[in-house]
Amino acid sequence: MTADRDELHAWVDGRLDGERLRRFEQRLDADPALRAEAQAWRSQTEALKGLARHVLDEPLPERLTAAAQG
Repeated sequence: MTADRDELHAWVDGRLDGERLRRFEQRLDADPALRAEAQAWRSQTEALKGLARHVLDEPLPERLTAAAQG
């Protein structure tokens, strides 16, 4: 993976901060193709998170809880 891809992943995941975030956002402003790709990745990430969100609200099945308790 290239440094660009590493930064893109970090930006999508919200892991850039400070100077790295500022520099990357400047690149997004200057490069329409990179901006479009970043926005597509972010949209895809949010959609995937949304698919699993309801699962986190469900209680654990009793058999799983019992197995964990031994």
